[in-house]
Amino acid sequence: MKQIVVPVDFSSCAENALKFALEIARETGAELTMVHAQFLEVNASYANLGANPDAREIRGIIIERFDRLRKELLEKNVDFEGRLNYEVRLGPITQEILDTADELKADLVVMGTHGSTGFLDKILFGSNTSEVIEQSKVPIMVIPEKANYEGFKQIVFAADYHDLQHENSLKILLEMARIWDSEVNFVSVKDGSDYGGDRATEEVNFDQLLADIPHHFKVIKDKQVIHVLENYARKKHAQLLVTMPQKHSFLAGLFHTSVSKELALRARMPLLCLPDK
Repeated sequence: MKQIVVPVDFSSCAENALKFALEIARETGAELTMVHAQFLEVNASYANLGANPDAREIRGIIIERFDRLRKELLEKNVDFEGRLNYEVRLGPITQEILDTADELKADLVVMGTHGSTGFLDKILFGSNTSEVIEQSKVPIMVIPEKANYEGFKQIVFAADYHDLQHENSLKILLEMARIWDSEVNFVSVKDGSDYGGDRATEEVNFDQLLADIPHHFKVIKDKQVIHVLENYARKKHAQLLVTMPQKHSFLAGLFHTSVSKELALRARMPLLCLPDK
């Protein structure tokens, strides 16, 4: 892992996500780039967004805040000298976050929930949710506002067996598991008797991929996907829940259910969304 991007709106929630990002960057040796995206209504007479007086003023204010924040962080984290950066972007917020990750060739985007401006909240639980997760070429880690960093010793991966065939998508998960000496628990929730695919074959193939990582497989027959995952993660004392929501699988229920149910699960631990690209 070489580059981590963290959207920052200077809220307490974004601050918590930044704490997680710092710890991940410290363990992996990655560079950390904070990004603030600001969307402005621009007068048509300004051909260049940078020439907009409002844009210049806002950019200046944000840069001042970033300079102070970076100074404070470096005073407490001297080991980040030379690898803690920031960017100020003017444009559609969702797209600017995706573009920043793409341009920096980020390995991970770490985002907090319930930002003060509301944009992170919209990304997670509004119409932008599917856009960010589906369009992202890199993994996105969502950090609940009240989550405490405790490492990632126990990981629960909510997945169908066919999700496990995408070795490239699992790269960051495998890297994290080795760094944090994690135990990875794969769980698939099914509402019928037909689990699909050759489970035995898939498990053998994945056993080879995770030969040096403690791991377990479990299939649970139940229609209450959210409830089952919540209880299973709690039972395992998990510090991270992993999903591959771009795949068509039982996880569709996780992202098309009520916000209250999603929050009931997500508020307890970080959520890592893996792309299938």
